[in-house]
Amino acid sequence: MNEAGNIPDESEVKASTGRASWRIANGKICKGSEEEGTLDTREKIVGRLRRVGIHDGSFTRDNKTKRVYQLEADIETAKGMERVKASLCNLKGEDAPSGVAVGLLWGLLQFAKDELLVITASQGTKKNEFGSYSTFVNMFRLPEGKTEGVAIDRRPRNEGENFADVQNDLLKKIKQHPAFADRPASDSDDDEGNATTHLSALGKECAERGWPTPDQKPGAWLKMMAGFFKLPAPKAALSEHDDHEWGEIRLAMKDLEKCPNSLLEDADRGALV
Repeated sequence: MNEAGNIPDESEVKASTGRASWRIANGKICKGSEEEGTLDTREKIVGRLRRVGIHDGSFTRDNKTKRVYQLEADIETAKGMERVKASLCNLKGEDAPSGVAVGLLWGLLQFAKDELLVITASQGTKKNEFGSYSTFVNMFRLPEGKTEGVAIDRRPRNEGENFADVQNDLLKKIKQHPAFADRPASDSDDDEGNATTHLSALGKECAERGWPTPDQKPGAWLKMMAGFFKLPAPKAALSEHDDHEWGEIRLAMKDLEKCPNSLLEDADRGALV
């Protein structure tokens, strides 16, 4: 701690920069891009399973629109909430099975909501039928109070099984998982393209000021948006407002010293995000 003004040294301060999103590829748990010099890898993820979900959306980057269709698992770690994802489509945006998705699906189905788990990744030593090395998802159960994980059972293989059918069957089962839920509305697909939307930024700014975020009180926000843009009635969901509209309300709220009273109203029954 710096005694001049009681300013703490940055090494002493822990601050979240948002939900980290990790993928499993090339035998590693990673995020970022090697081409852009942002690649980051880690050995394992340890935490509690808070949410599983299937998300189908898109983002636009460099005037190209890319489909985002993926399995997601939100894990609460010692560093905060982090996401592990596995794509469910190919580069053309077509539904496609993958060993990583099947491995993660199978593994997640072995855990209860809020249970402690460990996720690692490894790479095969022999080339597969496509001439590349397969990536394997390894998952371990972590008993309460213990530091050594117990490997879960591997998925049974049936001779001649159709991999696409296997993945589709597991997708049906994951939708019945107690932790299955939609992703928060402020988690934009643009985040997949290393961009930030006005809606997601607005949510973070409101949280920092202690104000209700759009995720927390969607009905109140929709009512306020209707008044701001002079609409005849509030829209049905946060996603029905364009991002530039969220940008306008975000800019207007930056000059406010107090939270608008309308956001404190109980207007969220039946509201959609």
